[in-house]
Amino acid sequence: MKNKDLIPSEEHQVNKDQDVWSSLPPELLSLVSSNLFAGDKAIFHAICKTWRSIPIAPPRPLPCPFDHDEDSPFPWLFRILKGNTDRGQFFHPLHNYTCELDLPAEVLGAEVRFSKYGWLLMTRDEAHPFLFNPLTKEIIELPELPPLEWVHSMFFTSPPSPDCLVLGIEGRFYSVSFFVHKLGEGSWEMLNFPCKGKFRLSICNPVLYKGLYYCLDAKGNLGVFDLKDIENSWDTYKMTFPSCRINSIAQASLVEDEEELLAVLITKDDQKIHVLKLNLTSKIWEPDERLSDIHNILENPSTLKNKFCAMHDAPEIQAEN
Repeated sequence: MKNKDLIPSEEHQVNKDQDVWSSLPPELLSLVSSNLFAGDKAIFHAICKTWRSIPIAPPRPLPCPFDHDEDSPFPWLFRILKGNTDRGQFFHPLHNYTCELDLPAEVLGAEVRFSKYGWLLMTRDEAHPFLFNPLTKEIIELPELPPLEWVHSMFFTSPPSPDCLVLGIEGRFYSVSFFVHKLGEGSWEMLNFPCKGKFRLSICNPVLYKGLYYCLDAKGNLGVFDLKDIENSWDTYKMTFPSCRINSIAQASLVEDEEELLAVLITKDDQKIHVLKLNLTSKIWEPDERLSDIHNILENPSTLKNKFCAMHDAPEIQAEN
């Protein structure tokens, strides 16, 4: 017998693989099918002939943002429609499903500055901030902002409660200004600090990382502060991006992922997305190779045409800048 006769043919291997799929227990296949929606069900039944005979489970009800599961890994996305500004739209990326709701008149024309814990932080005329819950339509008015040239970023620390702090930051070259409001009080506390070098804050909300808040400037430098003692903790780290191509930034976000601080940047010229991670020891930004697959998907400009705000944690909304 020749050795080649002992080696399974490619056709034999394909048939063997098909046998493995077609011999899966019907109970398991029915369970899988019951958790699929229309488009995925059609693909599921096209895998094997035997799968087509699996009883079709009753269709699952479409998801609803009002019944959002806090433990769900899939976020709802939210945006205010531009063509019809009295309507808001929720979008579920997993099920490719949208639903709309009416918005109160107080929200119309306002700008989203930040979002979290199911609440949006918005401003009217750049000087009148308020908190808005798109599900309950509750609005919490905040005191008028102090007269500043430009508020680069705003955020809040917790769901509305007596412990909630709302902060705004203005960074212009060699100084940075903080204004802090404790929910329920009638004014803002102003704090002004010098910077070690030129620090021009980008329109990027700060992120909490290992107990400290980090904010990004337009050149990749970092500002760091402890919310419990901003006055004595504010500091800046002079850093640079790893590529000369990352010069003109259209959008920037700081994200914590697996105990690492990431910067996600979209450049103006080519609309490319760069994912970098912070090396705090050497004070440099490094390309994050782990996210290369996500990077390739996001580099398709068509994915950036319709921007939404992501909702997580009951549900949380992350505002776009």
